[in-house]
Amino acid sequence: MKEQFLYVLKLRNYYTGNRYVKVGYSADVETRIMQLIRNNKHFEFLNIQLYQHKEKKLGYLYDEKKLHEKHKKHRAGIHKDSMPDGSTECYDSFYSSEITTDLGKMGYQCVFDSEMMAQIPEPMFTW
Repeated sequence: MKEQFLYVLKLRNYYTGNRYVKVGYSADVETRIMQLIRNNKHFEFLNIQLYQHKEKKLGYLYDEKKLHEKHKKHRAGIHKDSMPDGSTECYDSFYSSEITTDLGKMGYQCVFDSEMMAQIPEPMFTW
């Protein structure tokens, strides 16, 4: 069985500069993210966070739906023409902390954050 993740992507529209948060589920994260990048040409993907549950191995899809249901009033309303893949799973960026807080309350931990990885300095040289 493949590892399952809930992902939180931070993205920006190239033309308007508007920032959004996209939440989703995947058992094959690399393929899903590459699919989103390939299909959504009007957006720049700024940050990727992956979340896993502390205890359970199944039920991620149910949790994703529960999270979307809770935050449906905050949906960004992006038109299908500008984001053909996953436009209903996007929220305005200022709900980012609320979404990640809810993930924590549901028992999820961030296991990967590309923003944190970028801040780790490379050693100038190795012995």
